[in-house]
Amino acid sequence: MLRLICILTVIFSVALDFSLLAQQIVIDEQFQDWSDAPTNISDLNDNLSGIDIENLAISNDENYLFIQFTLDDEIQLQENNFLSLYIDSDQNKNTGFQTEGIGAEISFYFGDRSGFVNFSPGFENIIHQDIGLLTAPTVSSEHFEIAIRRQNTIDGKAVNLNGTIDIVFENDIYDGDKIPNTDSGVAYTFDENITSELSDYSFNRLPDTDLRILNYNVLRDDLFEPNLRAPYERVLKAIDADIIAFQEIYENGSSQTAALIEQMIPSTGGQQWYHEKVGSDLVLLSRYPIIDDRWVDGNAAFVIDVDGKQVMVVNVHFPCCDNNAERQNEINALLQFIRETQNGFEFPLTQDAPIIIVGDYNLVGFRSQIESLLSGNITNNSSYGPDFSPDWGNGPLTDLNPQLTGLPATYTWQGENSSFFPGRLDYIVYTSSSIFPVNSYVLNTASLPQDDLSLNNLSQSDTQRNSDHLPMISDWSFEEIVSSSDYTSQPILNIWPNPFSGFINIATEEEIVYIQLYDLSGKLILTSQENTIKNLQLGTNIYIVKVLFADGRSSVQKVVSK
Repeated sequence: MLRLICILTVIFSVALDFSLLAQQIVIDEQFQDWSDAPTNISDLNDNLSGIDIENLAISNDENYLFIQFTLDDEIQLQENNFLSLYIDSDQNKNTGFQTEGIGAEISFYFGDRSGFVNFSPGFENIIHQDIGLLTAPTVSSEHFEIAIRRQNTIDGKAVNLNGTIDIVFENDIYDGDKIPNTDSGVAYTFDENITSELSDYSFNRLPDTDLRILNYNVLRDDLFEPNLRAPYERVLKAIDADIIAFQEIYENGSSQTAALIEQMIPSTGGQQWYHEKVGSDLVLLSRYPIIDDRWVDGNAAFVIDVDGKQVMVVNVHFPCCDNNAERQNEINALLQFIRETQNGFEFPLTQDAPIIIVGDYNLVGFRSQIESLLSGNITNNSSYGPDFSPDWGNGPLTDLNPQLTGLPATYTWQGENSSFFPGRLDYIVYTSSSIFPVNSYVLNTASLPQDDLSLNNLSQSDTQRNSDHLPMISDWSFEEIVSSSDYTSQPILNIWPNPFSGFINIATEEEIVYIQLYDLSGKLILTSQENTIKNLQLGTNIYIVKVLFADGRSSVQKVVSK
């Protein structure tokens, strides 16, 4: 192991650069990152008809235009509204669609889930995929944030957002509210100093990880499709979970599922895949014994013995689409089950045992449904009993909300050619008093950089081919970590010369376990524990340096051989 001296001027310059940048916006329903947005307009109580648009904020990074808005009433963004966004990309009111004093090259109508790119002359119909539209939340709200891709090609023509643009946001009804109230748009100038800084995640387990859980809706038994065997195997091997909660395994049993996963991820050292199926489609696989299971009104609860510690994993698949009443009934039943379990009437569950509720929640309706689950607020007390604090009496449950790999968003579902926007349908909710997350992410291979794909033997199309849901990974510790930032912050690494010829130097103040060099196909060229790698006889090409640190983090950088 090596402890190398970091160059202090590099640390200082990096810290200084970041201090000057506006905060990265993430489309995650949280909104705290909007406090320093470059443009923020308050416009309260001026509506003549319909909803009042109270606030509009605008920001960007090098890839996206971000917009946040607040209304005076709760709506569902993807239907039953007349909210419209107009973007004049060239600030020329004589080009594009002329409205509200601007000439909009992009117009989008959220209630219709469609829009237009307006050329001069002509136009092209678009849906969200055409402009990379991301939105949050998926449930009803009065507060939304969206992202629009800055570089787009529509019908072979570039539709880019650079320089200064004009924006109008309005409720497109007679006497409907709009921002701005003038006959011109809000002028926004892109700040090219704002660059994306996405949350850290680790494919490798961090040192304090006691348990890795994968949640995966596999789209009506697609896991068993022979033509999808290879991409599913690559994804499952890269994740290497201890517990896998599958939804939508209808035609196969748990033993068939376990046998297939055993072929993909063979057991070693006395391991095996324990397995159970409850209901029509809910399968749980575990490297640890499953000591009990229950059907809970459409969903499934399992007690697992993790090296002598009980953990309850609830695998849910709530009703889809417009079934708000049925979804709420299942949430009520699940809360009743948790309350009675904690009171000793269902499972023989030990006091303060961790409870983790994963699955396809299908939350596309009322926001009150996720609020009900988190808070323990049962909406039908006469049938399901009293409200309670579901985190063992210590307060509400916690929503983990992991971020996608390589994207500033937290959605988990995307429908190919669907007009519905990518949405957060899959959740991880847990008792934060008894178990602690140390690492989590939603795996989206389409947005992973090539070096991460190569190092984990993944292909860019894997998660898109497998299912319309993305796999969610969460790592857990039974003991609280005093400072999780010690593990999730990106280690500072300096590699030089780059381009190199014959040798490279690696400098960091972290303790190193080993250094590996790969080519772009993912082939391992060498492993070293020396901070200077000499006698490299490589052809001119791009290579990948991976450094594994003693605390379990890793850092990857591209280098060029000349």
